[in-house]
Amino acid sequence: MYHPPLFVRSNFTFLKSTLRVEDILDFSLSQGYKHALITDFKNSYAWVNFYKSCKKKGLKPIFGLEVNYLKSIVLLIAFNKTGYENLIRTSTYGLSPHQLEGIVVIHLDGEITLSEHSHFYVANSKEPNGVYVRENKFLNKEDYEFFCLLRSIENQSLLSEELELNRHFSDDYLNQECPYDDSSHLVTNIYQILDLCQDYEIFDSSGKLQFFRDSNETLRQLSDIALKRFNFDSNETFRVYRERLDLELSIVIQKGFADYFLIVQEAVSWAKNNGICIGPGRGSVCGSLLAYVLGITEVDPIKYVLYFERFLNPEREIIPDIDIDISNNKRHLLLEHLRDRYGPDHVSLIITFSTFKSKNSAREIARSFGLPKEKLDFVSENNFSNKQKDLLRRISDFPKNSSVHAAGVIISSTPLSSLVPLVVKENSLNLTQWEADDLKELNLIKFDFLALHHLSVMDEIVNNIQEDLDLDLDWSEIDENDPKVYELLISGKTSFIFQFDSPKIKELIQKFKPSSLLDLALLSAIHRPGASDQIPTLLNRKFSNSQQDSLPEPFKSKLGDTYGLIIYQEQVMQIISQITSSHFGYSDNFRRNLSDPNKIEECSKTFFDKGLKNGYSEKDLSLIWGYISKFASYGFNKSHAVAYAIISYRLLWLKTYYPQYFYKEILDFSDSAECFSEIQSSGFNFQYPKLGHSLLREFSFSDNTIYFPLSKVIKLSPHFFEKFPEDKKYSSILEALKHLVSLKIAKEDLLILIRIGFFASKEHPHFWVSNLDEVYSFSLFVREDNQSLFDLNLNDVEITDEIKKEYRAYPSKYLGIDLDKWSLNSSVFKKNASLKSIISLPDQKETSQKYLAFLSSIKSAKSSAGKDFWWLIFAERLYISQRVAYFGSEIKSLQEALSMNYAVLATIDRNKDFFTVSKVKVFKR
Repeated sequence: MYHPPLFVRSNFTFLKSTLRVEDILDFSLSQGYKHALITDFKNSYAWVNFYKSCKKKGLKPIFGLEVNYLKSIVLLIAFNKTGYENLIRTSTYGLSPHQLEGIVVIHLDGEITLSEHSHFYVANSKEPNGVYVRENKFLNKEDYEFFCLLRSIENQSLLSEELELNRHFSDDYLNQECPYDDSSHLVTNIYQILDLCQDYEIFDSSGKLQFFRDSNETLRQLSDIALKRFNFDSNETFRVYRERLDLELSIVIQKGFADYFLIVQEAVSWAKNNGICIGPGRGSVCGSLLAYVLGITEVDPIKYVLYFERFLNPEREIIPDIDIDISNNKRHLLLEHLRDRYGPDHVSLIITFSTFKSKNSAREIARSFGLPKEKLDFVSENNFSNKQKDLLRRISDFPKNSSVHAAGVIISSTPLSSLVPLVVKENSLNLTQWEADDLKELNLIKFDFLALHHLSVMDEIVNNIQEDLDLDLDWSEIDENDPKVYELLISGKTSFIFQFDSPKIKELIQKFKPSSLLDLALLSAIHRPGASDQIPTLLNRKFSNSQQDSLPEPFKSKLGDTYGLIIYQEQVMQIISQITSSHFGYSDNFRRNLSDPNKIEECSKTFFDKGLKNGYSEKDLSLIWGYISKFASYGFNKSHAVAYAIISYRLLWLKTYYPQYFYKEILDFSDSAECFSEIQSSGFNFQYPKLGHSLLREFSFSDNTIYFPLSKVIKLSPHFFEKFPEDKKYSSILEALKHLVSLKIAKEDLLILIRIGFFASKEHPHFWVSNLDEVYSFSLFVREDNQSLFDLNLNDVEITDEIKKEYRAYPSKYLGIDLDKWSLNSSVFKKNASLKSIISLPDQKETSQKYLAFLSSIKSAKSSAGKDFWWLIFAERLYISQRVAYFGSEIKSLQEALSMNYAVLATIDRNKDFFTVSKVKVFKR
């Protein structure tokens, strides 16, 4: 006979159960139960999904928890709303005997506690309060292997081992009969417990934002004061801003969003006042003048023709998103401020759950079946047995662990612990046990503070400039259309520039030749799937003034920033609003409906009906509709494009006017070949670590020379970095060696430094290597300051060609990079004025130019006409050139030059952005 289970773990007791919520509910339905029950270990991760699924299927949800208490393990089952609320507190803070009202306590194991509780039972006891309890971890007996697979993944063991170790769990499955007679107290007590359980609503409480005494008036006053700080060039301009601000304020207040704005404004203001870099804006909030006036964004929506209704549509009740970008190295400071300001029970991070994806799942299954570690990267489902494929299918999208939402923070004036279970963190913000979408059921508001690495980079660059040069950079005073900045951009030196550092967009930039911030916004928007199909049309319209298929006036002139193309959502809103004689709230809803296949026909009918009624011709409407309907697949938010273009521009501006500071910061986190190549092409030269110049962990700059840090030297011991005196100056190598020995720096570390030429000396490094034992012993045992270092008995050594060759190889051996491999003597260029460094290749005009360089790569290719040719890539020191086509016959000679590292003299022709080698000569040593 089947009887309802009291102990059911879901798969949100990670890797300890195979039961999905759907499995639990479907089993209850199959048995004719009117309820379903869930009792995970110490967590309530699955509760919202469980509750909503129960309601959909007509089942009464019963919530429970398995917890540790003192030296016992107990099962808690809530039988009414009070018990549910106490379960939330227990899941958050742990079990308290004073918070058991509305809860059934079932003792499972260990010392018996809580026996005085009015609803106390003992699992499987012969006493009258005994109740039949069996732990359920999987559905059917044959699911035992899948259960053991989960244990294998958690323990990183073999499946065969877990099948043996977990045999005592092999009967922990739902679909089995109860071993006791219906009349047994162990069975009747099951129903006694279930009869207690009531049905109740868990979303009847909700979070609130009520931190301000009169938030509406506070917001009005704050915005009025802020508006007065702006300098308007005329009364008419002021009137435009004043009317727009009043309109936005009225909508925000009418919607009840004043507290939301005030909380974001305070957070951004506090961050900026405390040296934390905040982005100029993100997303549609940049269409709000109120947000701009309050300092939440730095994007003027009137200047850039952005619409408030794209951000907050008066016709929709959903609270808008104000997403804030913040430097990733200081985000935690803002979160701590929010916790301290509003209280730890009013601010929380948000949980997310990681699930198994196909590639990761295949690796785990292969490993559990004993596939060697070195073969896991090459594992394929195609090689799986049917059993393995079945396990792979079952584990797909299974939850495996929890993590923290990358950006979201919940803020509520209602204590969060009374609404939602939390994971309490002692030295950090609490964490909700429910995901962001689940929290919406309680009307809890999510604030997004997104960590952006490029802001951290920008912040460090600006701070270093201001500190070193005693400057105060004010972005509001920087010309956003500076020709020098765009000249750098068009040159192709866009590495490490936000949005513009991929090869494809570099190519687009050089073709389009942007000259304004709106151009940057346009390029970032059009360089996306769908929209990128319009790139050829864009280039054609810009450079040939082609008007083919242009929209009719007055719409064409309103699309001037995008050369008559519809790229932005705001443009569609403007067109729809004009054609249908409607407000922007309506046109925003219309825009949203365009992406819904079920509504596109209705949109078309409305568009033509209203357009014809308002005097537009069917021909013009058909042309416009063609653009608008296509727009649905790629339309981009102009507000976001402009805001992110500002970030890109600021980085470009810093790179243009303070390249040393820009590259210094970049080198601290990137030392790729691309990085070195661009830096060298910008007029900087790299040098191996040198005493008196190099720092321990950061690249150092001296004029246009960049010195590698000692941290880049392979095999230096950790002890060396603890003891090396970074700022100490020495008059000679002997003085340096003596002092370093006195600091107990190992002889092996000194040997490496000498070999790479770290110490400046007129003697060859081999001289000091040969005499290192003598110097080390002298420095170690002779402590008198008046003892002359020149009392040392140093032996002369012969420096042969073989030794010179050996020492030339040491820097690349210990740093992993060879500065001399592709090094040309600068005197070569001085003697021959017609020769150029290959570094200047991107600046070549559409003529022929001779270059002396080395070859970095040769790859065969075939032209569109089927002709064979080769792509050559040239190099000089750390600079790597772009690809240059070669159609000549000297390929064997060039391949020899590549393998032997011979220099080549190449005559290169340029036709627009296509480079070809017309003549080439190899210089053999």
